[in-house]
Amino acid sequence: MEEGGGFGDGPVGRRCVGSGDERRLRSPSARWHYREWNEKAAGFVGHGGLGTARAGEQLRPVLAEVKVATVRTQVLLSKYSGRALFTDPEAWSPSAEQEAALAAMLREVVAWSRALRTVRVGAAV
Repeated sequence: MEEGGGFGDGPVGRRCVGSGDERRLRSPSARWHYREWNEKAAGFVGHGGLGTARAGEQLRPVLAEVKVATVRTQVLLSKYSGRALFTDPEAWSPSAEQEAALAAMLREVVAWSRALRTVRVGAAV
């Protein structure tokens, strides 16, 4: 990859040049420094085992650094109780708990998005 790595000309792309391991530091996370991520809301949907919840929790401070508000409710799709999701996705259907968690998470994301819209409009002035 050329200097900037295809991730734009932001300060992260310009500073991280080279090959090998240091080149991997220019991952897509370098894109998170752009203003388009600021004052937005996000929720987490994860699939797999217990590590799914931990992964979402580890992303919260990362997103906070780029001014993304994360909501508390997460949707966790277990590979143990929802095996069909991974073996036959067309036949899978969510449990009542998963549907309730998704509905709650989406309500929170929409509420935060509406609230943050006023912040984005104020920042644009």
